[in-house]
This record gives sequence, C-alpha cells and structure tokens, in this order.
Amino acid sequence: MRPLEYLLGLESIILALALGDLTRSLHRLLLAGDRVKWDFLSPLAAIMVLLKIVNHWWRWFRLERIANQLTFEMFLGVVAATVVLYLISAATLPDEVPTGPIDLRAHYTAVSRRLWILFLIQGLLTALVNSRAATQTGGSQFQTLAPYLVILPAALSLVVIRNRAWHTLCLIGLSAFYAFQYFGQVLRA
Repeated sequence: MRPLEYLLGLESIILALALGDLTRSLHRLLLAGDRVKWDFLSPLAAIMVLLKIVNHWWRWFRLERIANQLTFEMFLGVVAATVVLYLISAATLPDEVPTGPIDLRAHYTAVSRRLWILFLIQGLLTALVNSRAATQTGGSQFQTLAPYLVILPAALSLVVIRNRAWHTLCLIGLSAFYAFQYFGQVLRA
C-alpha cells in the first residue's frame, strides 16, 4: 500500500462520517416538514461545509509527493484537521429534530460562534501542515498559504461579528471558493 492510499483510508472514513452526519441531519429536517421554521443561513453553512469536505478530499488526490514525505506530526495534523472538519459538519444542522417546532435561525445563532471557531482551528491546522509540506517538497510558501490569508480573517470576523448580512456574504464567498478551487481539474494518477 502506497503512503497516499494509507492516509486516504483514514481520511475517507472521517470524511464519510462527516458527510453522513450532514445528510442524516438534512434528512431529519426534511422528514419534520412543517415543524421546521426554515432559515437560509444553516442550509447555506451546510452547503459550504459539503463543498469544503469534497475540496479537502479532492486536494489529497494530487498530493502523493507530500504523502511520501509525511512525518508523524504532520499526519497527526492532517487527522486533527479532518476531525475538526467533522465537528464543523456536525454543527451546521441540528442533530435531532424534537417533536415540537425547530427554528433554523435560532440554531444558526446558537452554533455560529462554535462553528467559526472550529473553522478557524481547522484552517490553522491545515495551513500549518501545508506550510510544512511546502517546505519539505520545495513548494512555494506564499502560494500554499495565500488562500488562508483571506479565509482565516473572514472566519475570525464571523466569530466576532453577529451581522446576518456579513455571515451570508462570507458563506456565499466561501462556498464559491470551495466550489471553484478545483473546478475543471481531472483526477489523474
């Protein structure tokens, strides 16, 4: 088994759990029907997280060179970032739908600070691993870290700023970033 296959095995399990949690939560909301008071921020956060999960997995396909030089501490960083991504996924939609009404606006308000703190932690872990990998493989530090110069300050602002319009704008921007970062790229060995 090649190092990348070994890494992707564990990564895939954690990412599949994240996707499973996200889809199970959405399924429960859809089953609740009229009892759900819909609001756009929680579903928009779920879409952004879905795109982030797919983006995370897609990125590893092209990183065989890095996987071959991955140290144990880098591996721990990758696993920690992926576990935090699972926690982000679990926060976006309610896990349980009570027998009474559920308000998605209230849910987003209740979890948004935790969601964005986790997002910041995940971004920092990923940036650290990417930076170390760039150093080991002779890649460009700036090119590796450039997206985080925008993503991390935006996430930090979402921890502090409670304005719904700002949250909407950032969620749309992050969703677009994750949707189009690898747009048009083909999986090739």
